[in-house]
Amino acid sequence: MNYPLRHVSIRVPWHDTGWNGSVCTSPRLNGACLKLKRIAENRNDDAEDSVAGKSIQNLSQAQWPSCIAERAAFMAPFEYVREADHPYNRGPDTKHGHFKRTPLRHPPYSAPAVPFAWMLREAIESLGKNHDLDVDAAREPDLGFPTHWLQERLNQTALLDCFANHLKPKRSLCFFYAKQVPFVEDSISGRILIGVGRVLHIGAAQEYDYTTKDLGGKLRAMLWEHMIQHSIRPDFKDGFLLPYHAAIGKAAEDPDFDLAKIAAFSPNDRFLEFAHGSQLVSHDGAIASLLACAESLRNANGVLPGPWDQCLQWIDMRLGELWKERGPCPGLGSALSAFGLEFGNFVARALAEKAGDNADPWPLVAKMFADPKKHLPEPLAKSIGKTLCSKWSRLPDDRRALLKLVSRFEITPEQATALHVQEERAKAGIDTCDANLLANPYLFYELTRLSNDPVSVWTVDRGVFPDEVIREKHPLPAPTALDAGTDARRVRAFTVKVLEDAASDGSTVLPQDKVVCRIRALTIQPPCQVDADLMNVAKEDFKGAIDEITMANDAPALQLDRLKEVGQLSAMRLRSASGASA
Repeated sequence: MNYPLRHVSIRVPWHDTGWNGSVCTSPRLNGACLKLKRIAENRNDDAEDSVAGKSIQNLSQAQWPSCIAERAAFMAPFEYVREADHPYNRGPDTKHGHFKRTPLRHPPYSAPAVPFAWMLREAIESLGKNHDLDVDAAREPDLGFPTHWLQERLNQTALLDCFANHLKPKRSLCFFYAKQVPFVEDSISGRILIGVGRVLHIGAAQEYDYTTKDLGGKLRAMLWEHMIQHSIRPDFKDGFLLPYHAAIGKAAEDPDFDLAKIAAFSPNDRFLEFAHGSQLVSHDGAIASLLACAESLRNANGVLPGPWDQCLQWIDMRLGELWKERGPCPGLGSALSAFGLEFGNFVARALAEKAGDNADPWPLVAKMFADPKKHLPEPLAKSIGKTLCSKWSRLPDDRRALLKLVSRFEITPEQATALHVQEERAKAGIDTCDANLLANPYLFYELTRLSNDPVSVWTVDRGVFPDEVIREKHPLPAPTALDAGTDARRVRAFTVKVLEDAASDGSTVLPQDKVVCRIRALTIQPPCQVDADLMNVAKEDFKGAIDEITMANDAPALQLDRLKEVGQLSAMRLRSASGASA
């Protein structure tokens, strides 16, 4: 199967020199890397202090710090070989007792991607179904003790290869991130982005070595590492590291320097794409991450040394490529799955390849339902019966229009189903009709935001306001289209988002001027330059979502309709506080 293009995230620990294949210069002071369990359990401060600052080229593996196994040398300009032990090899009489230490080659400027989430026993069924893989939980051996992880070679190979086959050399991006860095007290804003480059080469999966050639019925297994060579080099001509070390140095000299402005975070709405060691990153996740990096570099430009204009130009080029790859309908597979296709994502991929980059796939969808065999490979065509084709031909205009709108957003099949299938919508407690969703696409966010599987406001906003390369060629039709970045529907959605964020921090009511300032500060394109006068117009569309309160000083405040009772108490406190300050 030719899988859709994706990007990859790779977790690395903090390193005080720059991940260049050396031991930290002050290992004992690096508390950030202890956030990773394997480092916390195995770090030996005395041993690392004795080789501080030395290159691992000049050390035996026994002298290497524990962070090397956690990809701390992804910027090493030299090749090195690490011998990997299977963690379950607990002696010759155990199931893994015949596993040998296995050499794992790390080329220059590379890091192993380890997709832990794909190796979970609980994920085998869903991943196998979603990607049509030859996996079977019944193959898994009984080890004599419980484990969350898949152990059987064929299962591992199918999943690891599927993961890697989503990556395309020179087209996929590689995002390095950390769970913790010394200048961010916590990572509730998301993972901290470390650097970005292009994927240059994806290494093949490697099987463990064994003590015997006659394995018989003995267990066989794969190393979980796919070695990824990336394009980041010290000259930053094809990728970059964010200037965190320079920022820390400047903050030490200048107490007024705000380190927080340099920190770039992975997008909150794509949290699972930057988790579990390594994960596939969607186009939307890559776009949002690059925009966060761009904001960091703009703040660094002229303040910290580095070729930041060059890096910003590189980001701009990658963003243009991403938008074209993403196209106008990144959720086509999810929309077709919601319509009822068993292999909606595979059908979407086959049609997208025929349509080409940045093309509207829906004319091909219509032709495909008229004659599946003519437009799809035989196995996919067989999965689309006459009843489904008749369903498409008889679909009311609003139902078809909603399906097309769903495809504009990079959402999951489950999210698409909850929004498009009327019975599932009612089951999920989404009290609205097709016409309302078509009239206000931001309801995709508003009506799911409290569910277990919400659609992010940022996902909706990227679909409504994509890059110009998509917007001009594929404009949204009426009544969905927005006329400007300050459209009342957008202002309402961002007001809801700001108030929900405030509520999660314990504030059920916010003065309107604070809401306005927070919306204006959002890093979005186009900007939403709301002010008090525009807010007065937008309030006409707030009914059912947001209530207005007048404080004691006659200044307006806003609260979520769902928190009205709690908000009444907060409003009384605000009035009292306003009266006291007046």
